[in-house]
Amino acid sequence: MGQFSFARLKIPALSTKLNPSGKTSTASSAASTASSNAGGESLRTDDTPSTHSLAVPDDASVTTSRPSTATDRPPSRKSINLWSSAVFSDRRASKSFMRRRISMQSSHSQPGANHSVRSSVDTTRMPSEAQIYHLTLQANTAFEKEHYQEAIAAYTQALGLIEETMAHRDDLAAVEDLSCMLHSNRSMAYFMRQQLHDSLRDAEKVVQTRPSWSKGHFRKGEALLALGLFELAVMHYTRASELEPHNQELKRFAQKARYLLEDKQQGLAIYQLLPGRDIAHTKGLNLVQNKIFEFAQKMMNCVYLIVDRESKQCAVVDACWDVPGILRIVKKENLTLVAAIVTHYHFDHVGGVPPPPFDALHIRVSGLDTVLKRLPHVKAYIHEKDIPYLTESNPSLSLDRVTSTRDNFEMTLGTRTSLRFIHTPGHSEGSQCLLVNERRLFTGDTLFPTSCGRVDLAGGCKHAMQHSLQHILRNLDSEVMVYPGHNYGGLWSTIGYEKQYGMLRDTHSTEWGEATDPLSTT
Repeated sequence: MGQFSFARLKIPALSTKLNPSGKTSTASSAASTASSNAGGESLRTDDTPSTHSLAVPDDASVTTSRPSTATDRPPSRKSINLWSSAVFSDRRASKSFMRRRISMQSSHSQPGANHSVRSSVDTTRMPSEAQIYHLTLQANTAFEKEHYQEAIAAYTQALGLIEETMAHRDDLAAVEDLSCMLHSNRSMAYFMRQQLHDSLRDAEKVVQTRPSWSKGHFRKGEALLALGLFELAVMHYTRASELEPHNQELKRFAQKARYLLEDKQQGLAIYQLLPGRDIAHTKGLNLVQNKIFEFAQKMMNCVYLIVDRESKQCAVVDACWDVPGILRIVKKENLTLVAAIVTHYHFDHVGGVPPPPFDALHIRVSGLDTVLKRLPHVKAYIHEKDIPYLTESNPSLSLDRVTSTRDNFEMTLGTRTSLRFIHTPGHSEGSQCLLVNERRLFTGDTLFPTSCGRVDLAGGCKHAMQHSLQHILRNLDSEVMVYPGHNYGGLWSTIGYEKQYGMLRDTHSTEWGEATDPLSTT
């Protein structure tokens, strides 16, 4: 299947740029720098391997000094937390270091010898240096291919050789630098395999050896965060930010950790589920299902579980693509699903029969109807104006299980978690956002980090979208955290950030351009 996006709007007056995923983002340089996070990304929340309970963002690879994102391509598992993707910077640094060391050894043993890497890695003359060099390259190559166990094995061998020769070296500082980089890389490889305690151990080694290196504290922070040790995670993310005061992305990671700590203190947990990471894995024997899951991964949807920690009650937001996978997570976490909330009617958020041209494939996408059939006690919540569209793609859906919502409709989970529905038309007539405890906003396809939903599909309206953004969402508190419906440009943001860099900036309706062809993406 080709890629098809439901989130694309071109607004030339806002200096926008369109990426291949089909959504529009503002081209502000400040915005692109500050929004380059994880997970993803957006938070690293970027592609954390099944650390869905943290809802942490994800984005892309980075440099040692400042992280950056690659928002114009679907994120891979190795982009799990954007700054942590600095493994590639470590690769370049370790490669450069090993080349220098091997070349120096070669020149001492063979005066006048060619100092190229090819001639300097003669294992008969310099076995330890050459082996470390090649093991490091092997490990980094395996990591880039997402062969994390292979990468761990190669990093471990290289570190073993370094340890064996450490006592005989006269350049301990340089060797310790290399050792720290390899421990940092191995920490991330462990992290990708959910071996969180191993990841934490390697990160602690880096912090102990080089306490002034920000990346060690970052690695430790991400492992602690995934383990649910939010207070300690905040401390190490903050320390990493202090060591690189000009790195805005590190500040955002520290901010994210503080938000998660606040959630815990308020008895709230948010699970951010991504196709290909947490659900919709293409490893089954059903070829048709695998194709659907491949498409799900290209669509980059975000499915959410909003959990009241005390009662263990939860609501799922935009259950789609892999309902059995979602329900397995609910069961694994000992949760009780009581509500299925819909931000808007599009098939990539509710499932059912896909629109043309995909309806010709005669497939059905697992979604809301599947949830209601499997769990008879669960009720669905969707804005009244989107219900007619919902029944078109899900004709067998039982409407007596559906509660129609209006602006400011409220419900509760347990005793501490309040949910308020905010009608935000534009992407569809009945598009709605969900405000949890007045602090966490689930925006569906209305608002993305530095962009907004497209307005050229059935029920869409650019004037309604402009009003929803400028006169509804813009009025929310700047500290409200934003969870979007797709990983387009990041997995999280804040209202304040979007007021400064995104589509909540103060703009006039004349700055909005014309809608674009809904099927012109590739």
